[in-house]
Amino acid sequence: MTNQSHKTIYYKWFIFLCLLNFSVASYAQCAGTDTTVTICDKYSDTNNQSYDLNDALIGELPGGTWSTNDPAVYFALQENTGILNLWRIHYAGTHVFTYTNNLCGDSATVTIDLGGYSGEDNIEGDANACSDDIGVDLNRFLGDQINDILPDVNGLWEEDPSTFTGYLNNNLFNAEEAGPGNYTFTYTVAPVGGCPESISTIILKVHPRARSGESQGLVICNNEDFSIYTNVNLNDLLTDEDSEGTWSDNSGTNQLSDLSDNIIDIQQIYNDFGVGEYSFTYLVYPTPYHPVCQESSTIVTITILPTLIGTLDVDNYCVSQDTYPVS
Repeated sequence: MTNQSHKTIYYKWFIFLCLLNFSVASYAQCAGTDTTVTICDKYSDTNNQSYDLNDALIGELPGGTWSTNDPAVYFALQENTGILNLWRIHYAGTHVFTYTNNLCGDSATVTIDLGGYSGEDNIEGDANACSDDIGVDLNRFLGDQINDILPDVNGLWEEDPSTFTGYLNNNLFNAEEAGPGNYTFTYTVAPVGGCPESISTIILKVHPRARSGESQGLVICNNEDFSIYTNVNLNDLLTDEDSEGTWSDNSGTNQLSDLSDNIIDIQQIYNDFGVGEYSFTYLVYPTPYHPVCQESSTIVTITILPTLIGTLDVDNYCVSQDTYPVS
């Protein structure tokens, strides 16, 4: 065999080995190369609703699947396509996604440093609560639920020092303890990677609740002197009520002439209807009116009881007896 023939054979083997090495190297890297991406404002681009993780990898071959062990992002990921809805991730931080290609058993990761979103400021009177609410959820005053633009859940609520009350517990504010007034809060999502912190402010207006008071009621025996009950002010049978309320008759006694009337004649009620229970309702609407507070009502009951009058002759009776018949 000539030297030229040997050279030709060696050259062919060299080319074959190079191609083989190139093929093995490509096969071994069929999942691509690990990469890290930083996204500071996920809502600034509508494409982030369909963010393609495949675009972040370099050198991957098709046919693989995506996965994550992060429960905060699990439902935002389409595992077969690698399409990720960043608008469905409401947890600022570092999130890792793995691409696995079973053709070679290789995998690669895309790490996303996702900046925080604390929502938009709400200081123009759109944050309202009633003073009977013991757990006002401040989270509902941030974001845009209609357009699915929501704040991250791993932020920190704080009271502004100028209106500090001490009645804030995480995201819940006890408006009942704080009472009516305006209260300022800030919500802060910490910085992530190269992304700055995000801060939003709300001013919560707590409106006074309607107070219809507590009923004292009135019980009268029918042998009492009814002359002292001919001019009874129903408001005297309430405590801690607002003054701007109206009375209504639940029993048909015809004692109230209109909504401004609060005087009843119990003697007349007894003369007309006898013993029994007669109730009246006091209704109060919140003042100034705001739909965040509901109306309040209290029922006052006038009870007229019969009196038993008679004589009873008792034979010898043993204290060990459980009952004593009376006829």
